[in-house]
Amino acid sequence: MAANIAMRLARSCCRSSGTLAQAGFTPVAYDNLSVGHRWAVKWGPFEVGDIRTGKKLHRVDVQGYEQGPVDRHGCPSHGIGVTPDETELWVADGHNKAMHIFDNTVMPPKQKQTIKVRDQPGWITFSIDGRHAYPSTGEVFDTKTKELIIALDDETGRQVGSEKLLEVVMDGDKVTRVGDQFGIGMKK
Repeated sequence: MAANIAMRLARSCCRSSGTLAQAGFTPVAYDNLSVGHRWAVKWGPFEVGDIRTGKKLHRVDVQGYEQGPVDRHGCPSHGIGVTPDETELWVADGHNKAMHIFDNTVMPPKQKQTIKVRDQPGWITFSIDGRHAYPSTGEVFDTKTKELIIALDDETGRQVGSEKLLEVVMDGDKVTRVGDQFGIGMKK
């Protein structure tokens, strides 16, 4: 009920201004947005919160980089992914053409490394086994060493990339396992 009221208020204030951020609010999402409302959360901090209570536990800032204009999604960081073993968070940074990597075994998550990529990343996906990271820039990184394995190009040498990626494992004609495009961890 409270969420429905909040969304009605958000829609009414944003009809004229476009987004909650432009209307003077700081939107923060404590869920995976599986029920929609992505339009309301284009900007805002990276925070860790308790989904049951709504309490903010930690705010996590990327150190050493400035925010700036981006070419897609209208926000500086459209993608935050958790490795399948849930030990790392990878944060897409469109303005700085980078992926910021955080240690997710401590709270708050601790920034440990930044990888530069060839274009503005909008998404991050991981292989089922967790060995490879696929930013939407068309590059493939080794998640252990953080080294570039390959940067994909088409037959004419143009860079290719996509946010739409799905790993499917087959045994003959039968699908035996499917990955997850959303980088939500796979630890059981």
